[in-house]
Amino acid sequence: MKKYEAFVREVEQQDWHHADNDWQAYDERLEAYLNNCYERYEPELTAAETKDFWLLTVSFFVDRYDGQFVEEFLAEDSPLSRAVRDHFEELEDDPERFFRDLVREVSGGEVDELFRDLGRELESMGKRLQDWLDER
Repeated sequence: MKKYEAFVREVEQQDWHHADNDWQAYDERLEAYLNNCYERYEPELTAAETKDFWLLTVSFFVDRYDGQFVEEFLAEDSPLSRAVRDHFEELEDDPERFFRDLVREVSGGEVDELFRDLGRELESMGKRLQDWLDER
């Protein structure tokens, strides 16, 4: 866990745009932590250690994708995001709630406003789409 925490703290120090190719090495390292280390040691982790691991993983996404982290995390075409969601589904009956709770803990509640903004934007997009369809 100490190495994983150090890795996530290293990610926090990066100041690259989320689309920069410089992230590839970090993405590969996260994938290795998920698919090798976590799967190997998961049976030995306490509940607190498991929660800490996933808090660190959400921290990675928040730092890696900045304002785009929710979209990236939910992206169906992202193998990394899919792998994390698959693990959430193994851990929890309600992986979306688990994710929201972790994000709230990591972001200090900022995510509530983000979700509200996202909801307002989706509502606005829906209205514009309906207006467009009504014109046809």
